[in-house]
Amino acid sequence: MKQIKELAKALGVEFSIIKDELAEDLALANAIESGKTGEYVDLANFLGELKNENSDR
Repeated sequence: MKQIKELAKALGVEFSIIKDELAEDLALANAIESGKTGEYVDLANFLGELKNENSDR
């Protein structure tokens, strides 16, 4: 890992190591942001669709 850091520094690239938990948080935040539609979702319909999807398994 030290060699990668040194190489990044020599190339002028910013480099950091993140923990799994932070990576998951970033991925979740990205998924939430990309999934925003601004539309209202009816809770009963949403839960019904989830129930139907799970009944196929």
